[in-house]
Amino acid sequence: MEELEERLAAANAAVHGHDLAVLEADLPGPPVPAPPRRPRRPRRRSGPPPLWPVLPIALVASAIAASVAAGHPVGLPLLLLFVVWRFAGRAAAP
Repeated sequence: MEELEERLAAANAAVHGHDLAVLEADLPGPPVPAPPRRPRRPRRRSGPPPLWPVLPIALVASAIAASVAAGHPVGLPLLLLFVVWRFAGRAAAP
């Protein structure tokens, strides 16, 4: 503890950089840097992109089309109600 107080007092009293160099002379140096990593190659996909993100949209669209074709146009108002409900929930969240 006394050594720390002595070093702090000397560091506060230092006027020039070489005064601090004397204080740092017996301290260990910086850690040895780790060897550089090899950069990873980006993976290339072969073939077409996946279609799973499009599947829910296609299912909803076909359900609405089938509902309208059968004479029960309930799908579109329910879909619009759901969209409004989702956006209202996001706007109210902090």
